[in-house]
Amino acid sequence: MQLLEFENVTMDYGNNIEVISQLSFTVEKGHIFTLLGPSGCGKSTILRLIAGLETPTSGIIKIDGVTVFNEDTNLSPNERKIGLVFQDYALFPHLTVFENIVFGLYGKNKEFKIKKANELLEIVDLIGFEDRYPHELSGGQQQRVSLARALATEPSLLLMDEPFSNLDTSLREKMRLDIYKIIKKTGITALFVTHDQAEALSLSDKIAFLEAGKMAQIGTPHQLYWNPIDSATASFMGKTNLINTSFDENGKDAVFGMSIDKNSCKANRGILCIRPELIIINHEGSFTGTINHFSFVGSNLEVIVEYISKENEILFLTAMAEPFIEIQKAMSIKFDINSQGLIAWEQN
Repeated sequence: MQLLEFENVTMDYGNNIEVISQLSFTVEKGHIFTLLGPSGCGKSTILRLIAGLETPTSGIIKIDGVTVFNEDTNLSPNERKIGLVFQDYALFPHLTVFENIVFGLYGKNKEFKIKKANELLEIVDLIGFEDRYPHELSGGQQQRVSLARALATEPSLLLMDEPFSNLDTSLREKMRLDIYKIIKKTGITALFVTHDQAEALSLSDKIAFLEAGKMAQIGTPHQLYWNPIDSATASFMGKTNLINTSFDENGKDAVFGMSIDKNSCKANRGILCIRPELIIINHEGSFTGTINHFSFVGSNLEVIVEYISKENEILFLTAMAEPFIEIQKAMSIKFDINSQGLIAWEQN
């Protein structure tokens, strides 16, 4: 069942400058759906249109089967059954954790508020913090209070705008997992906005990659990472090697002599996409290159390999190596390429 429906939604600010152009997509009930893209692509605008904080120029928006916007209707934010988690958490500094959580429960009696707050405090693991003020909490704790407040009104749809951007790296990773578990435990549908591909890949059931107000590709994290629709999507979804090459009638490329699925690039000239994980450094490799540079990045080594192609072109390939492999700059190495993950596109 579709919880959110966008149908031909356009948003402009006059002067024929369209921020969103004829945008259509759906979000399934119970899913975490992420809008991913660079700054200025329109993802935060989409979130504001859903929330009723901005008004589209045209189109139809439905939430849980209810039309919240069309040419005759424009429901206010409080009529849309949504919960919002802002980038800066937007907690009231003069209110306690309990008071922040129950703030939106207008007209409810005290017993109901206490019961609801206790339920949510348990879900977000903040039992015992109800009498504290926001300045007495860590960034991760403030974020969980913000999430509890958004869930208190039992919304149909939870909207999160860059919720991890104010956290340090280690806390960000922990909070991604915590919030994923909370969302799945409550069964709520969530729409998440970010420019961080690692966050999108780790949190999402579906990702929509946006470019200039248009959906370039929608799919699962696996689909967008391993089967991106074009080189722009591939590059944004993580490190990759993009190589201009040609293909024979069997799909064998001229640079490495490796075969690809000819359905992915039916033209003779194209762009070959090789993720760093597919380049395997080992003593028995079929290709020979030189270490141009390497960096220790924790779980592995990021290695830049200088390689002279079969067409005598110098290429610099990014590869991932085991962290304990002994390598030195200018060292000659051998490597293989796992052809299973290779894809290509026709050149424009």
